Amino acid sequence: MNIIETDDLIRRIGHAMHELCASNGFARIGGCSVFATLGMDVQWGGGTLARIIEAGVLRQTGEVPIEIYYNVVQGSGIDLRIALTDGDAPGRALLKMLNPSDSIVDWAVQAASTWHRGQGVESVLGLGIGGNPELAMRMARMALFEPHDIAQVMERGAHGWLEQLRVELMAACAVAGYPVKDVLIDAAPTHAGTKPVALMCGDLAASRFAHVVLTGNPVRSGADGAQRVTDPFPGCVREDG
Repeated sequence: MNIIETDDLIRRIGHAMHELCASNGFARIGGCSVFATLGMDVQWGGGTLARIIEAGVLRQTGEVPIEIYYNVVQGSGIDLRIALTDGDAPGRALLKMLNPSDSIVDWAVQAASTWHRGQGVESVLGLGIGGNPELAMRMARMALFEPHDIAQVMERGAHGWLEQLRVELMAACAVAGYPVKDVLIDAAPTHAGTKPVALMCGDLAASRFAHVVLTGNPVRSGADGAQRVTDPFPGCVREDG
């Protein structure tokens, strides 16, 4: 069992949040979403992980609402993806329970076109398909973290139904006169009689996120003989596209 130092984790989160706030340029931060992937073989000392994350985030943002989503996997590290919400931007998220025969492309393009903010403003669309309504919304948000690689997909040809759907949506948005830089999709199995589909729209700033990774590889030992973990990777802001 590996141990991650609490102070180090707070410092890494604070550093990443500082750069994220500077790169987004939001006049007012409306909220913060944290997607945490935890290895089963990692521990941290001094309070709950939620309190540790809040300490690192609020150090840079001030008092804002924070939502934390957890996913536990095999491993010995912690992976945090932290995104901010523009407090002055209109909400652009929809959920629709489609019938199995309904067209995802038709609904998504019709919905997204109502968010068009003017000529030359390129948006990024995130779709979550399947699961249940709650999971679909979360997948749509997490899809915005994926690399903006639609140009490469179009050049080499789509592989699988998700990439084919991305290409179809890009083409349909272009026909509708709605400029889209990329369409990013995540999906999960769902009941045969329902098709929950969530759609989120963000500009390029909204798709930026802070990515903090602390590895569980032990590199030194404490005086008590217990293994301690330090992080060779600095907290960083990733901006795709």
